[in-house]
Amino acid sequence: MKGFIWAFLPLGALILLLVLNLGEIDHYEFGTETPLPPGNNVDEDDPGLARILPEMKFVHACPGCGECVHHFEIVENRRVLQLHDHDGWYKLFWAGDDEYYYTDPVHLIADWGQNRTAEDPKGLWTIRVRSGPASHPQGASHECGRLPREISLTYALVFSDAPLDETYYSGDGPLRLLQTFPWLYSNPGKPVSLGWRLQGSPHVEVAPCDCSRP
Repeated sequence: MKGFIWAFLPLGALILLLVLNLGEIDHYEFGTETPLPPGNNVDEDDPGLARILPEMKFVHACPGCGECVHHFEIVENRRVLQLHDHDGWYKLFWAGDDEYYYTDPVHLIADWGQNRTAEDPKGLWTIRVRSGPASHPQGASHECGRLPREISLTYALVFSDAPLDETYYSGDGPLRLLQTFPWLYSNPGKPVSLGWRLQGSPHVEVAPCDCSRP
């Protein structure tokens, strides 16, 4: 009897492996396994960007021209969302982890919710803007203070079950930049929240206003 049981153990193990494999169906409807092509992929009217730079301009007072307004020009605005699919041990020799890439957070959450082996989403958002010349007509050169000539920001995606608080980076000067902020909140059976957290310090290149130049 004992020998009979041992003879059927390999068959039982094979059946178990088949059941586990059939129970794990990777269905990533919206993601792509091909890394996103280089270059900007976020629209200028993106709601998230509007949270970070609400008016897309820098305004400073000037004794010569009153209010000096400099609009920001987008140099870099790239957002890459990523979902890791970890195959179970039972896939044995054909096991292999996969990476899926997204630009739309709704699509990422949808794929995460329907794949039980999908691990926590990751993402990186890089933003670089450059201030343009003063919006008023060019006049005689005069002392006009300093402004952020270029701003570089890097945000990392935060995946949690509760929205992040909106906090600001405590840097110098009048420019207020978000440290953390909520982005998307969904509840497909359980709470899911995506937000962004600033990585390191913002890189702000300060220079004299163009009005100071002859």
